[in-house]
Amino acid sequence: MILTIVFSGLFTTYAAAGGAHHVSYLASNPSQKSFVLKINWVSQVFSISAIASGKVSVALLIYRLQAPSKKRTWFLIFCAVSSILAAVGLVIALMGQCTPPEALWEGGGKCWDSKKVNNFDVAAACTDKLLPTELAASRSGICAIVKTAYVPTLTAKSDFTWITVTLLIWNA
Repeated sequence: MILTIVFSGLFTTYAAAGGAHHVSYLASNPSQKSFVLKINWVSQVFSISAIASGKVSVALLIYRLQAPSKKRTWFLIFCAVSSILAAVGLVIALMGQCTPPEALWEGGGKCWDSKKVNNFDVAAACTDKLLPTELAASRSGICAIVKTAYVPTLTAKSDFTWITVTLLIWNA
């Protein structure tokens, strides 16, 4: 819950600073553009962490409510660990894709091809599908499907502030 609150605060700051606009709107003020992009990248770390902790919470809830079953217990442990590993890997890939990391919001530096990170993002988003089928049809399952559909748009970094808004909203 704390991670979601931090993400919400960052996203509010992002939107108030002009982050929900097209990059061309921010082009006249380079320091504002840099600040907005920095908030965008940092908020993604908290969003990804909040999603993973939510999955772990659901797995723990099911574990507490389930009838004793070794298979289901190991499956829930697998789901929780997979979610954590996917989130940690994605955060490392997102923040480590440029050298130095500040190049993500300031430009310059040397960065990986964004399609490589995008492919990892899609793979990490697929961990949503590990949840039991009763949960897959719930709101979280629907949000996971929509988020996965929006992930491929992240390869277009030319208007990054506008492209990521929909994805960040669905992450909340």
